[in-house]
Amino acid sequence: MTSKTPFEIRLDLLNLAQSILNDKVWADRNRIERDYDAIKESCLTKNKQVPACPQMPSVEEDAIVELAKKLNEFVSNG
Repeated sequence: MTSKTPFEIRLDLLNLAQSILNDKVWADRNRIERDYDAIKESCLTKNKQVPACPQMPSVEEDAIVELAKKLNEFVSNG
């Protein structure tokens, strides 16, 4: 087994942080879409105007870096 360089570890932490945040964003997006579909269906059934679809969340680069720093702090200092 080879040891990873600090740069490889940092890259792994960034990838992990991005994966965690992507999973959260996709779960949030799925919930928003499901809720909006229910509202839309209700409006169409009652002949009411369908509201605009809510803005979908996205992953911000700063959030990835901040989470990676938290993960690094946990790994480094337990």
